[in-house]
Amino acid sequence: MFSAEKTTQTLIEFDKQYPRKTSQIVEIFIDSLKNNKEMYQLSSIIQLLERKAQRQGKQDKLHITLFESVSQGVIEKIKKLIGVSNKSDAEIEIDKEIKGGFIAHYQGVIFDASVKNQFVKLKNVLKE
Repeated sequence: MFSAEKTTQTLIEFDKQYPRKTSQIVEIFIDSLKNNKEMYQLSSIIQLLERKAQRQGKQDKLHITLFESVSQGVIEKIKKLIGVSNKSDAEIEIDKEIKGGFIAHYQGVIFDASVKNQFVKLKNVLKE
């Protein structure tokens, strides 16, 4: 049988390809573990699936760091710029260190439109 990591990744891929058959896939998978006397792997696979789900949930959530509070209209403009659905909630954090603008984290990508970052870029250009 495969390692717990490979098995977990295979289950995730099957779920993506056949989302309506998840329960059937899980039943077949459990039967396979039983038949091959490898039920001991189940707890490791469940833990890996839980960790992957937590990471995915964090990546899918929009997190915006702002210099100061802004109107909901500005938040909606940031969402549109990044390509996030207006219906999606955003975690908002205030951080005076960014000096202005915003930093957004979404699906593993960082959008840094902060004044602090612009100062760093300018400083690097002037050093050249």
